[in-house]
Amino acid sequence: MSWWSSNVDVPAILESCGECAICCELLYEPFTAPCGHSFCRRCVVASLRHSAKCPSCRTTWQGIPAAPPVNATLAALLARLAPEAYAARGAAAAPLEHKPVARVGLFVLDHMLPKQRMKIHVFEPRYRRLVKRSLERDPPTFGIVGATPDNVMASVFCECEIVECTETPDGRYFCECVARRRRRIARDWVGDDGFRVACVEDLADDAAGDADAADAARLVTDLDGRLDLWLRRCRAGGWGASATLDAVLDDLGPRPAAAGPAVDAEAYGLYAAALINPLPPLGVAPEVRLDALRATDSLARLRLVDRALALSLRHLDPQRRATAVLANGLLRLARAAAALLLAPLASAHAAVASFVSRVARPISDVAGSQ
Repeated sequence: MSWWSSNVDVPAILESCGECAICCELLYEPFTAPCGHSFCRRCVVASLRHSAKCPSCRTTWQGIPAAPPVNATLAALLARLAPEAYAARGAAAAPLEHKPVARVGLFVLDHMLPKQRMKIHVFEPRYRRLVKRSLERDPPTFGIVGATPDNVMASVFCECEIVECTETPDGRYFCECVARRRRRIARDWVGDDGFRVACVEDLADDAAGDADAADAARLVTDLDGRLDLWLRRCRAGGWGASATLDAVLDDLGPRPAAAGPAVDAEAYGLYAAALINPLPPLGVAPEVRLDALRATDSLARLRLVDRALALSLRHLDPQRRATAVLANGLLRLARAAAALLLAPLASAHAAVASFVSRVARPISDVAGSQ
């Protein structure tokens, strides 16, 4: 018995169902995501480096493996319907990169950038078990991961090293952690100890072309001077005590080179993002840690930091702040003057109301007795 229609329009089927929405070519080694949409698995790997959402319906993907499995049935169907095109796609396809995968326990807390430092009071039983397991590793590490604006656990995080740890008699921990390197989650699950565990890959920026590298180098040079201005304005405006800024600078270490052949656009962008968004935050710059963390384009990250720094410098501008203080002072003065002018009217209104109520009460009593 045949289930196929006798008038199958193969080109129409391939055009409507056989095209990858990412590369806009015939699906090759198709992977079908949990949301039901199918893409070339190489395209899925590349897409996950930038976002964990489906490119078609924007559903958040969870648990996609580092090497997505091929939908064998769909692949066989495509190879039968378009044998020459499918073979050509296979001949042109680059080998699928298999990056080393490691297993890391996750502490769901906040976003951290490399070299940032955080002090944590660990009291939840599951995270106490996580710290205990981490202290058995050499070096003692675990992942600290934050949430996206959609309140979904991010697919990228920093693996952190415990540099100082004190255990209390009742089993709690006071830990100081330093973020060491960026990682991307290939898949994750809740382990037997109650905390999330993930198979992860190293996360690094993609290689830049000559034009992008030149633009990045120019932007680094421009950012370098404005970071110095930002630090001066923070100190002068009282945003964070000097000791706090000094501690942040000590944690981040020497600023990456901003000129010459040693310019590292990835390192500089991450450093600048960590400086204007320190932990704990100063509250003077837009929050860019998550976007800076998951970016794999050095130039795009530098532009992100450039925009955030421009807004922060405008916020910290002494002249603008003085104008704002003056405007707020005038507004408070106007409100006080209005209150003084209206106070007599309010008193007169209260006196009249009291008089009317005293006069009206006997009249109502007489009317009631009649």
